[in-house]
Amino acid sequence: MGNKKYLYGMRLRPFGIGCQPKEGFVERRDDSSNLFWDLLVYDRELTSKEMDDYDLKYLGEEDD
Repeated sequence: MGNKKYLYGMRLRPFGIGCQPKEGFVERRDDSSNLFWDLLVYDRELTSKEMDDYDLKYLGEEDD
């Protein structure tokens, strides 16, 4: 069984310096649904405060 990854959507701004939490960041993805500026993948769950501070929406878990 692989490690879990956690997916978040950027609601108000695109990926950039200081626009998302650094700790646990794995990769940025394009959003083919056009609902979010970018999709972010983390190796940990973000806190409610982090999601609020950076206007992120939790989109679910993935396995490696």
